[in-house]
Amino acid sequence: MTRLATVLLLVAGPHSACGARDDSDESYPDVEWSGTYEKACSTACGQGITLLKDMICVSVKTNYDNIMDKMKKGIPKEVPNQLCATAEVKLPAQTKPCEEFRGCEWRVGTAPSDNCGWSDTTCAPASGSPDESLVKFCDMAERDGLIENRSFFQSKNGLVTVGCVSTLDSICTITINQPPNNGMFTSIGTNLKASKTKVAEAMHKCEDPDVIVIASQEMKNVAGDIFSPLSDHLATGDWAEVGRCGARISAGVQVLVKAVKRMYFAPLTLRCWYDENSYGGKGAWTNTKGTAFLKLNTVKGILVAASTHGQRGGVLSKPRRDQLLAAAQQIVEANPQIVAWGGDFNTRTNISADTELGQEILQFGSSHPEDIPVSDTEYFHDANSNWSQDPAAVLRALQQTPDKFGSEDGKSLQELLTDATHGKLREVEGVRDLCPTYRKAPDSGKFKKTGMFLARDGSTKKKMWGIAKDGKTINEWKPYVACKAVGYPVEYFLSPLVGKTKWPDRAPSWTERIIVTNRSKCSRPKKVISAEDHDVLLARCSL
Repeated sequence: MTRLATVLLLVAGPHSACGARDDSDESYPDVEWSGTYEKACSTACGQGITLLKDMICVSVKTNYDNIMDKMKKGIPKEVPNQLCATAEVKLPAQTKPCEEFRGCEWRVGTAPSDNCGWSDTTCAPASGSPDESLVKFCDMAERDGLIENRSFFQSKNGLVTVGCVSTLDSICTITINQPPNNGMFTSIGTNLKASKTKVAEAMHKCEDPDVIVIASQEMKNVAGDIFSPLSDHLATGDWAEVGRCGARISAGVQVLVKAVKRMYFAPLTLRCWYDENSYGGKGAWTNTKGTAFLKLNTVKGILVAASTHGQRGGVLSKPRRDQLLAAAQQIVEANPQIVAWGGDFNTRTNISADTELGQEILQFGSSHPEDIPVSDTEYFHDANSNWSQDPAAVLRALQQTPDKFGSEDGKSLQELLTDATHGKLREVEGVRDLCPTYRKAPDSGKFKKTGMFLARDGSTKKKMWGIAKDGKTINEWKPYVACKAVGYPVEYFLSPLVGKTKWPDRAPSWTERIIVTNRSKCSRPKKVISAEDHDVLLARCSL
């Protein structure tokens, strides 16, 4: 017999054996039954009942004889059960209400009215039917970490496409390398403004797509972070942000969709992750190179957007190759239907100033001053005035060079992608129809003092203590290399004839690339020309 059964038998028995209560007896306590209930609730999710497990008689006396009793005021004191039985006090309820959420789970709820997009979510017991009134209990379970985030569950499970007709039709990938500062004479504010201008022009050149992916490099480095404020700036007005992954390493990625088409993306990002620890990720002291990945669910399937800042290392770089292959493998493992992968992969064109091809590029590309100044104290000279400039010929010469990505076997980016992904990923074709995207120069060239002077007799002499006696200081024209592609103005690149520039380290190179699935139909890539460092590359594809 249980203790509760024994107590109930006592209550049910005759009271005469105990005697009647004597109200004049001040030592007789005020008593009541105190019930203890089972821990288990009758339901695993929602409101239920729990059963009476035990009960004891307690004194609820409010008059205390000493200080110690007063200190215990409000704490019921157990007394013999016979006292409650004799006093015929009310029994505790056999059941009491309870709430439970440990057995709750999210369920897919009502579909969107047009059957295209994400259903809402509701709540249900693990083996029961959904009930909107239970949502607060699922919220409790989510708060305690027992079930996943509601919006995340909805993003993974709530997709309905039976009514989808015209949804997301096009996507444009923009890849931009823009550090927070370019040396000690530029500020983060200046470069943030420059990045906004470049991205705005690139978005315009995308020609009104439904989705835009911004793959950025070097917006986060030791100098600061412009990835975050740029992303905040872009996610306004007509564009809604559906995900971003950045501000941790050099590479970052953001996905925007037209605000009127936000419902065709899941409520939350499925995953944001990075690959920066392998393959020499911390090879540059100014930034951490690597790849940022963003996985999203759309009505057209899984979209993986990615940005890579590739390893340096000259024409050949095993870390750069390994980094590419590792990123490609991670993208394919996400089983995406859509891929938008841009980056500054840091490839280098295999040319140098002392080769025949290098000399050809310098002769056709070296600029000449529009006019040569005349001065009584200075002499301005173009040492290469006999070279005939042809910027279009420079592009043709550069296109003759093999498109090596960095591996010893000399394979191109496309060949490496084909091998690594069994043909699932490909580079958007046509980037080498454009002039290279790196390394840009601000103008055609500049006059620079040589440390020599032109004497009155026509001879050249070295200046003594920086002073030209009886002659003119010689200024020599230092030309940058010009290139011209169809549909674009003349562009300029750093030259080994100017300063400390060396090729192939700073040779004109197609460092920016865009990668998509092999099923994607894309237009030829375009670019936004920059006055220094890197151009912005973009490509629009249909979905």
